[in-house]
Amino acid sequence: MITEAMLSKIENDLHAGPTFVNLFKPFFCEEQPMFLLAVVKYKKNPTWDSLLSVYQKHISTKSKLEANIPAPARSGIENYVKFWGDNQKAFKQQGVNLHIGAVAADVFDAAFEKVMLMFDSQLDTNMQQRAVCEKFLADYHVS
Repeated sequence: MITEAMLSKIENDLHAGPTFVNLFKPFFCEEQPMFLLAVVKYKKNPTWDSLLSVYQKHISTKSKLEANIPAPARSGIENYVKFWGDNQKAFKQQGVNLHIGAVAADVFDAAFEKVMLMFDSQLDTNMQQRAVCEKFLADYHVS
């Protein structure tokens, strides 16, 4: 029901993003919609700093806003962050600019897809959640 393109429109709107999180908080906890919006924003400008921000806010088990994602997806992200973190000095010596397109835009895709599947599954089985979602999308002209 909700697509990545829709989330991109929601993330761009200063009012829609927080409203999206607040509307879905009772159904999914705030971590899940916040994670989705953070990933969409990250993919628009995938830098080391933005990757680390999403990781620290939504993937790290130390985070208060840790997203509920499967262990294999979390492990893949953690390995990627560890690799880049461990090799930053070497990358800089080789002239790799960690702030412009050096990191993968798709590093969060497996986790993102799992959270999206969870959203869709919930919306397919819960008419109240579906109605809330449909009204939100209509109110913010997201299609």
